Amino acid sequence: MIRGCDFSTSHPRLDGLVRDGRRFVIRYLYNRTDGQPDPTSQSVTAQEAAAIKEAGLNLVLNWETAGDMSGGSAVGVNHAKRALDAAKALGVPVRAIYFSDEQDTGSAQLSVAYMRGVKSVLDPAGVTAGYYSRDRVRAIKDAMPDVLTWQACFGCAESAFDPRVAIRQTLGTHAFAGGQIDDDLAMTDDYGQSWLEDQGHDMTPDEVKDLVNHMLSTQRWARFAMGMWKEAGDDVQGIEQAEVKGRDFAKKAVASTPDSP
Repeated sequence: MIRGCDFSTSHPRLDGLVRDGRRFVIRYLYNRTDGQPDPTSQSVTAQEAAAIKEAGLNLVLNWETAGDMSGGSAVGVNHAKRALDAAKALGVPVRAIYFSDEQDTGSAQLSVAYMRGVKSVLDPAGVTAGYYSRDRVRAIKDAMPDVLTWQACFGCAESAFDPRVAIRQTLGTHAFAGGQIDDDLAMTDDYGQSWLEDQGHDMTPDEVKDLVNHMLSTQRWARFAMGMWKEAGDDVQGIEQAEVKGRDFAKKAVASTPDSP
């Protein structure tokens, strides 16, 4: 398993991610329809993509919408064309683009139709993927086994994840290295990253088992860290103090929790 993270407008320090043993970041593609610059720092830029590679991290591209996937195949085609244009502008290899729905609305079958639309545009390059709940992941993988998927489930046991997913998002937004990140695990060597060099498995099987068994305890750490961050406000030092205290809390929680059968 390969550790990584995703983030939006609050960027962590890349060297902090590397020191923590993370090997990839998932970043958002530009998806404005008016052609104007993104007023936030959510969309990845060519400069940031170059910095990510220079830091020794890999890059995974994500196109996110909010409820639009219920529009089915036609919307999928439109999104795929726009996402591919945005990805090409970064100057990095476009090996895969994940398509995520922030609201996760509509039926699983509409999600399948949406991904069929995406696949009709991007499939020649093998660049299709999706981010959904387990039911959607299962429906998409059943219909299109070659499509990469990214599933979010915070504080979940192993059985909550579809075993075929390429990436698991295992912990929601928390303070880290001066920014706000979500934790991710790549479950295979090829998870659609831009640069396909061998990154190795930085977690042993026992470490992965421990992570899964104690995810609920880790989620307790996230709530603790976020509570500390709210008290600190926008103070960066306060955020980092929350991270240190949160990690100490997590270690104690994991040590006091028995292994799952």
